[in-house]
Amino acid sequence: MAGGRWGSRLRTDSARTQLRVFVLVFSLALSLTVVAAVLLAQGLAVSTRTRAELDQVNVTTRQLREAYADEMTGAGGYVIGGDLTLRQRYTAGLASEAHLVSALRSDLADDPRASAALEQTLDAVGTWRTEVQQALEVRDDVGDPVDTGIWTRVLLGYDDVVDAQRALQHAVDSRETAQVSAVRGEQSSALYLLLASLALTALTLAVTVRRFSQQVMVPLVRLARDADVVAGGDLGHELRTGGVTELRVLGDSVAGMRDRLLEERSLAARRSLLIGQEDERRRLAMGIHDDSVQAVLAASLRLQRLRRQLREGDPDMVLLVQQVQTDLEEAINRLRRMIFELHPPTLDRDGLESAMRLYLGETLDPAGIGWTLRHDGKLPKDPVTTSLVYRLFREAALNVLRHSDADRVDVRLQASPEQVQIELTDDGVGFDPAVIGIPVPGHLGLLASRQLCEAAGGRWQVDSAPGRGTTVRFTVPLSVQ
Repeated sequence: MAGGRWGSRLRTDSARTQLRVFVLVFSLALSLTVVAAVLLAQGLAVSTRTRAELDQVNVTTRQLREAYADEMTGAGGYVIGGDLTLRQRYTAGLASEAHLVSALRSDLADDPRASAALEQTLDAVGTWRTEVQQALEVRDDVGDPVDTGIWTRVLLGYDDVVDAQRALQHAVDSRETAQVSAVRGEQSSALYLLLASLALTALTLAVTVRRFSQQVMVPLVRLARDADVVAGGDLGHELRTGGVTELRVLGDSVAGMRDRLLEERSLAARRSLLIGQEDERRRLAMGIHDDSVQAVLAASLRLQRLRRQLREGDPDMVLLVQQVQTDLEEAINRLRRMIFELHPPTLDRDGLESAMRLYLGETLDPAGIGWTLRHDGKLPKDPVTTSLVYRLFREAALNVLRHSDADRVDVRLQASPEQVQIELTDDGVGFDPAVIGIPVPGHLGLLASRQLCEAAGGRWQVDSAPGRGTTVRFTVPLSVQ
């Protein structure tokens, strides 16, 4: 009898010990989960702040590059052509440079490599500007274009500035890569800790539930297995929930996390694709502007000088030089049109509405198509959202020009904290919207626009009928930022 009571006492103590162990382990797992969640939230905040700072550095670097390009264009126009308006452009570039350099020095102070690249750029700018000042002084004193030797030194100096800017951009990109990698590493550590603590919590609950209730064990084990599959990367795996209310709530929470991860992964993939496309278009446009256009422009200016020198010589040679200069001017116009098609500079400089008005004026006015543009709300400043909205708008306006035979088009631009909506309505011949999903010549652009808009999480629709005009309406969410 005494032995039986002692055995019962041992079993009771063992149960209490297991309960204490469970409480201790569960408390530890819960504490780890809270710590991991806090660390993950802090990491997300740091990631957002770091991205904003890196984006600002890139914007400032680009603006500095544009300021130097403005100085070069303005100086060249004045020194060679005597255009005082372009001289003012040179002065404006000088005025904006000091602020941009000060901002960059402050932003890059924590990176010796980027700071050194900035100083090398400023050294190259100093040497180049000395040559520019000499050319400006010669122009001011003599009143005629400077000789080839002086202007050649200016061009060579600007080439050094461009090379230094490229090195600066490379250093800024390397700094961005390093900082983003560091932040992602911290986030991964917090996420692994969160997953580990969740796994420990699930294991502790499973052992306890198995001991106290068969009714709870089966659905919990099943849920743990499904959650493990999802944690392993299979976000499409179906989560089966059941059992008591608490377990169903837990299963629904895991399913909600899975759904949010699916949505975030899809959004990240779309954003990555759109950012890559827009960055590439922006880089191409900037490269053409800063390199090809400047080179062809310089060649055209030299031909002008050569033609003046040959004016008293061989008429055939003068005519040939004039023809070559005409070809170069046409090449410059084509390059500028290409820049405008890839990424108009006014989009970054003056904003979405100004870029839309410029495009409507340059596209529809020569065709005799009247237009209006109404704008409501505060427009987004994010370059990805802005570029995407502009591309969709431009394709819709281009279809009006090519296919509508319209006399007028009305454009409405509406912005809210959640989305940007554009609506274009023309009084043209219209068409059957059913052909948009069919590869019919003339409507491939609308199909591509719809696919691009939907890939960004937006909505795109067209309302048209033969002889009734056309309305194209699309909405882009600001979540693409």
